[in-house]
Amino acid sequence: MPKLPRLILPVIALALAGCASEPKDNSGVAVSTKFWSPKGTVADTLAADRSRRAFDGAAKAAGLFETLSGPGPVTVFAPDDKAFAATKLEASHVAACHVIPADLTPKVLSGMIKQNGGSYPVITTGGCVLTATQVKNVVTLTDQNGNAATLKAGPQRRGNGMVYKIDKVFSPAGSLAAK
Repeated sequence: MPKLPRLILPVIALALAGCASEPKDNSGVAVSTKFWSPKGTVADTLAADRSRRAFDGAAKAAGLFETLSGPGPVTVFAPDDKAFAATKLEASHVAACHVIPADLTPKVLSGMIKQNGGSYPVITTGGCVLTATQVKNVVTLTDQNGNAATLKAGPQRRGNGMVYKIDKVFSPAGSLAAK
């Protein structure tokens, strides 16, 4: 057998691998791998982020460590320490309002907003409803109490989900102290 055909087979295999469809999350939605990193979990990322230590502690106190370190998918909207210092609410009571049991990449979130006519309700593990809206390329999440946070830059992708940085604390319905 001539050597040329043997060399073509690996090239064909690589080309076909590049044509594979995007990976899908548990609900069958295509998941972007643009921000993906197989190293670490969402919990590892929060623990390493010095500007989000209050949220990391609140999530652990709320019993969310297994969720954030498990297989996922999970998306976290992590407020910074300054936002937590401004709230009068018990941090562990609001932590679950920032965790979504889904893989919400920027592409998926924008698509949901557009498909739903300009806003999309996102339900957290704590039962909070965050309304996602988008103006140009800026996505804003607003909780039931009117607390609004703009998503900062690109999220961090980890092996089990996404971490977005925000500067506000979301709170359960009726908790006006977080404004």
